[in-house]
Amino acid sequence: MVSTAYLPLVRYSRLCAVGRPKDDPHEPHAGTQDRQARHQYVSCPSSRLLLTVIVHTDISVGESGDRLTRASKVLEQLTGQTPVTSKARYTVRTFGIRRNEKIAVHVTIRGPKAEEILERGLKVKEYELRKRNFSETGNFGFGVQEHIDLGARYDPGIGIFGMDFYVVMGRPGARVARRKQKKARIGFGHRVKKDDTMSWFKQRFDGIILVSTDAISSRLCLIISLRNNRIAP
Repeated sequence: MVSTAYLPLVRYSRLCAVGRPKDDPHEPHAGTQDRQARHQYVSCPSSRLLLTVIVHTDISVGESGDRLTRASKVLEQLTGQTPVTSKARYTVRTFGIRRNEKIAVHVTIRGPKAEEILERGLKVKEYELRKRNFSETGNFGFGVQEHIDLGARYDPGIGIFGMDFYVVMGRPGARVARRKQKKARIGFGHRVKKDDTMSWFKQRFDGIILVSTDAISSRLCLIISLRNNRIAP
């Protein structure tokens, strides 16, 4: 042990280094430890994705009356909740829609029931979604052509309806941007992005993300045009 009485001018940093064991070559480097710390931050509970408003199931029939009532029965049969009607915002004479006319029904599902219905909807799609199904804010949606594919019993008096699924993703702490008192902005690193939801979809449901045919055709056209420009004198 080195005494401070004989080393009055030795700096504290050098004094602390005296007697320190040499770095073990088998121990991880400081950069590796930093990367591990960043990985732990990414995998912390506050950064995990949650299904905030998981399934917003919507059936748009475009008219009021008996057809809208039957669509409401379909949603109530699937979810066990009472659907809410949606009104038209504008008058569209081509389709015979008047302003403030009830033309659609929807229901919002949360919790374990929402995960169950989402699982049934993705099973109909064979766990395959396109990249354009995901928005830049981390949400995604898809459609089902026949509600009987979700496991509902066919009723000749009701018929067959298609429906849309809208899934809203979020992280713990997102409520600070919506609460009434002491609102705050969500940090950029804590916001849900498109790539985050796509990775979650692949891991959670072992899903497959398909490339749209429009993107493939545009790439082929670009490659052909570049080749023609090279061949041209």
